[in-house]
Amino acid sequence: VADARDSISTSAASEIRGRVTVVGDAILVPFRDGLAVLDGISGQLVRRISIPGGGNPAATTTGLFAAGDARLVAYMPIGDAIATLRARVRQSPDSVVQALALLELAQGLDDRELMVEAAKAASGGLARQDDPALRTELLDRILESIATAVDATEGELLLTLADVVAVTSSDRVRRELAVGDWMSKQGRLEDAISAWSTVLEESSLAGVEIPISEDLVATAGGMARSRIAEMADANSGIRAVLDGQAEDAFEQALADRATADVFISVIRHHPGAPASIQAARRAIEILRDEGSPLEAMAVARLVARDLASEDPARAAL
Repeated sequence: VADARDSISTSAASEIRGRVTVVGDAILVPFRDGLAVLDGISGQLVRRISIPGGGNPAATTTGLFAAGDARLVAYMPIGDAIATLRARVRQSPDSVVQALALLELAQGLDDRELMVEAAKAASGGLARQDDPALRTELLDRILESIATAVDATEGELLLTLADVVAVTSSDRVRRELAVGDWMSKQGRLEDAISAWSTVLEESSLAGVEIPISEDLVATAGGMARSRIAEMADANSGIRAVLDGQAEDAFEQALADRATADVFISVIRHHPGAPASIQAARRAIEILRDEGSPLEAMAVARLVARDLASEDPARAAL
């Protein structure tokens, strides 16, 4: 051990925290932020394992364990780790924690098949024994997997699982935004718009606040609308589809002698469409006549965001 300290260097040796252990032909030296494995004969550094917070090591036939102040970490061959976690999930199908650990390992290995397997197991466990905190963690991990999914079949399976797991309004918003983003990457642009429009169509979803930074939040409806506008600006075919839908919706609202809310819905669902400007004018007229100038001004600001600063329609509104 003394030779090992010399081989590490005096400055590094001062960082040793915990019990130095001799295991076979190796020496395990715990540091403040990890574990050094030294050759037991030469004392030379073989490898270093990062363990945030450090921990006292213990080697067993199963693997290497390190006990820190707040957690226990285990290191073992990948195949053994997968087999161990799978066995635990089979033995305790209601243990969402074990399934989440398997999912985390699968993501680290980028094992797509194992991701789906673990996500299904965790979802099944939650269906039998719900836990809001674990449900949130599972949804986070499923959405992370969706974002990196390339295979369409795998993506659809993960989307179905996300739909089952997402039960709160906030969770549903995250799921629909992720669906639209993934569909967009797949080239399924109209399906992407449909997913984002789901957020706009349901008031319980559109008003959900999403943190952007420590000091800034955005509404889910605003984020969905921005995605639709960006796609329309970048794709003339989508622009034409949205413009046609906006025109039909505006004409129907006129025929129905609709309220201001209906015309405002046209604006929200079809950012930048010419018919949305017409809908804004009509909504402003209705609100003005109803004695609601502040609401009318809000409508003008809403549609003006989609117009260039030099656009005459912006100044007119």
